[in-house]
Amino acid sequence: MRKILFIGMLFSMCVLGLHAENEKKNVTDEIEKYELNVNYSRLANTLSLTPKQTDDVRDFIKMYNRKVQNVILSDSKTEKETLLKNVFDKHVRTMHNILVGKQYREYVHLFNLTMENRGVELK
Repeated sequence: MRKILFIGMLFSMCVLGLHAENEKKNVTDEIEKYELNVNYSRLANTLSLTPKQTDDVRDFIKMYNRKVQNVILSDSKTEKETLLKNVFDKHVRTMHNILVGKQYREYVHLFNLTMENRGVELK
């Protein structure tokens, strides 16, 4: 009887462990879907950024990534899309304060293209 109980407990612990591992992988995949991993020197060359602009862009992209992580890790699944849309919109508005004219248009194009390639709809 004890062996059966022990085997049952062991089996349930394995199942719970696999479920937790799978849940963690799903969250990690979702974060990677929305996160921006940027080669800042290439971005600076592409957009012709000044050193100050490059530093500001780096800081705001890091802030964007932290906000995305916070939204995805939050428990409110129903509000996730709305919160992510707000993060996207705020990020683009902030970049408008840093970048000028052609730089801004090119950045928005690259941002939208990146999200589109990852299957994220920005409507």
